[in-house]
Amino acid sequence: MDSLREALSAVGVTYGEVKNFVDETSAVYLKEVDDVIQRLEENLFELSNEDVRSAIVELSLKSYRLSDIKEKAALKAECAETIRKSSYANAFNSSTGSVAVRENEASNNTINEVLAEKVYDAIASTMKTKLDEIHRVVDALKSVLVSRLSEEKLAQNQVAQ
Repeated sequence: MDSLREALSAVGVTYGEVKNFVDETSAVYLKEVDDVIQRLEENLFELSNEDVRSAIVELSLKSYRLSDIKEKAALKAECAETIRKSSYANAFNSSTGSVAVRENEASNNTINEVLAEKVYDAIASTMKTKLDEIHRVVDALKSVLVSRLSEEKLAQNQVAQ
């Protein structure tokens, strides 16, 4: 049980460090989007149609910029994977002993490269998730706008009759 606690503790420490890096890096790019979403949440029922239209355009433009950042994070993940594979091969080739011993030594010697790859995978995944959610929010805002315009038209038709 002690070795399990030690392993869980090591995972927690490593996760905390990796998560902090992912969060800090992502936050730089997501701050503007998060600010728009927060503004929408805080004023959800007071937004005018023009406010909704502005939010749709603003989120769409931010999504456009964010998609480029996501692709670059994915490229960094691929670079990290290539570096990891190269480091693993070099560590494996410079080791002595049985294949199993060489594989274990190579794995131990490339742990930082593995974590670097995971960091950029996580950043790219976070960006992709945010982009998907931005598109969902924009779709929801469009629905609200269409619904409002339909209600206004219906009210105008009822008044005209």
